[in-house]
Amino acid sequence: MGVYEQIARFVLSNPDLHASALMKQLLLSLYSDAFQINLYVLFAILDVPNTRLVLDALEHYARVGEDEELRRAAKQLLEVQDDQ
Repeated sequence: MGVYEQIARFVLSNPDLHASALMKQLLLSLYSDAFQINLYVLFAILDVPNTRLVLDALEHYARVGEDEELRRAAKQLLEVQDDQ
C-alpha cells in the first residue's frame, strides 16, 4: 500500500480526529493548489507514526510529483467530502 493510500485510509477510518482533517488537507494540497495547509499546525498535533507517514508523503511528492496514486487518494477523499 502506498503512502497516499495509507493517509486516505487513516483519514477515512478516523473522521472525527483533528489529525485526520489536517492530513486530508495535506493530501489535497499536494493534489491541487486550491487547498492549503499550515505544516506547523499539522506537525504540532501529529504522533510519531503519523509524522513519519506525512514525511514519507512529502518525500514521495518531492521525488515523483503528482502521480496516479495521489490522484486516486485525493479523489477518494473529495468524493467522501461531497457525500457529507
